[in-house]
Amino acid sequence: AKRAASQADQTVRPHMLEPGALTPSSAGMSLRPPQKACTTPVREDDDFRCDDGRLPHLTGFEEEGLPACQSRCEEEHECAFVSYWINSKWCSLTSSCDTLREAGNGPISVYSCFPPPPTQPPPLSPGTCTNRRTEWMADNGYDCSWTFGLENYCNRESLWVADRICQKACFEAGFAYDGDFCVKPPSPPPSPSPSSPPPLP
Repeated sequence: AKRAASQADQTVRPHMLEPGALTPSSAGMSLRPPQKACTTPVREDDDFRCDDGRLPHLTGFEEEGLPACQSRCEEEHECAFVSYWINSKWCSLTSSCDTLREAGNGPISVYSCFPPPPTQPPPLSPGTCTNRRTEWMADNGYDCSWTFGLENYCNRESLWVADRICQKACFEAGFAYDGDFCVKPPSPPPSPSPSSPPPLP
């Protein structure tokens, strides 16, 4: 049975990057829509559609299904969101999607033409690093205070990178290997001072 659209709308802020303005490099040059892919899910298989920024001239049935609906939006510079009725193949295109409204005849899937924000890598956990030397360094009397090696080989030379040569010194010199976050190992507790011998009777 057809359900009546709810009068209450739901305000959301799905990720959206505004299309950049295109400027022709010379007078009379036509503007082309930017390349984009309207495939980033905003909501899937529920009863909500984008309710603002409607583009009526781009809305209608799409017999070829969702891919054709998405392609229709990709070809239009002003189009940024696709609301697609899965069963009826109704294709609604909008330039924004600040508000989602519950609609009938679902399920509906909403897609954005812009990628989701990149995920941030987790913060590095501090660890204890070593100052391992190469055999050549050991044979020739060089340790990890060797300035030329630190400035030229840390995180640059393949052997050093593979074995993390002078890992701690490289980190402290500002040439850390990818993923390194070196901390000093905890200092051992001080040894107790020897107790004085008991006094002679």
